[in-house]
Amino acid sequence: DYTPRKLNKKIDENKYYLREDNSNNYVVEKFIKKPIKMKDTELFSKNSNDKVIKWLFEHQDKLQYSCLSQNLNNKALEFLLKNHEDKINFYSLSCNNSDKAVEYLLKNEEKIIYDFFAENPNDKAVDWMINFYKDEDHMFDEFSFNKNDKAVDWLFEHPDKIDYEYFSGNTNEKEIDWLLQNPEKIDCKYFSKNTNDKAVEWLFKHPEKIEYEYFSENPNNKAVEWLIQHPDKIEDNEFRTK
Repeated sequence: DYTPRKLNKKIDENKYYLREDNSNNYVVEKFIKKPIKMKDTELFSKNSNDKVIKWLFEHQDKLQYSCLSQNLNNKALEFLLKNHEDKINFYSLSCNNSDKAVEYLLKNEEKIIYDFFAENPNDKAVDWMINFYKDEDHMFDEFSFNKNDKAVDWLFEHPDKIDYEYFSGNTNEKEIDWLLQNPEKIDCKYFSKNTNDKAVEWLFKHPEKIEYEYFSENPNNKAVEWLIQHPDKIEDNEFRTK
């Protein structure tokens, strides 16, 4: 069966209810009333819905602190930063684009994981990274993946700092438009994973540029629908339903 999991009718109900982007109150309330398996709480600890956070505070044995470090909810972060600093996962926190997470890291610079922080699109994180580059002349390839407009504008002004692999995976609209005007700079592996509609549409017009192993990972709806119609092009076994 080549049907991708994303569109398979037999939905994994637990993952649907627990996923971090599912903040619908009805969905959350329905799931909270059900028994939750420990293996599922990883997703729940990322969910920023206030009712989820309240449930996690009442069931702290279910907390996954590494995932909680990615949570954007201010109450969750305050709980973590004030009461469980020893349990923070700083890789996860360095990716967290909430102001509270970024402000904590900027006050504790020695705890920043820079190759993760370089991708953080928070304005304060981007401003700090740009100044860090200026002051220390450091370079992190991952900054080319940062979708914040300030980051992209700075990279345009400093093209010697661009890593075109990461840049080709960047979903920023201005950056995509620039790449489409300069296609010789496109790294087709990373561009094949790019979820921006313009990137996917360009690939449809230039199928010889598609790297199908990477395109098969692309969650863009148009990419998924195209792959369903062309199952022979799917190269990633994880894309298929077992």
